[in-house]
Amino acid sequence: MQRQGATIKVGQRVYNCTTWSRQDEIYVEDRLVGIIKLTCSDRKGRTISMITHASKHGREIDWCVEQSTPSRPPKEKYS
Repeated sequence: MQRQGATIKVGQRVYNCTTWSRQDEIYVEDRLVGIIKLTCSDRKGRTISMITHASKHGREIDWCVEQSTPSRPPKEKYS
């Protein structure tokens, strides 16, 4: 099975005097799977999974897409 690619919807910057913030959305097909929050003081941002509600520092798009796919059962061990 081929892994689905993510689509990123870039949000508008919100300016408050000399600071700014932005929230980008991550979609797989038409389903929102995560967001990336960026600020002028943290340009690496924080990626938040809308599926697991876990978060990771940085723009971790691949990690977020992986959070949205069902986990596979562990492989059986053969002796």
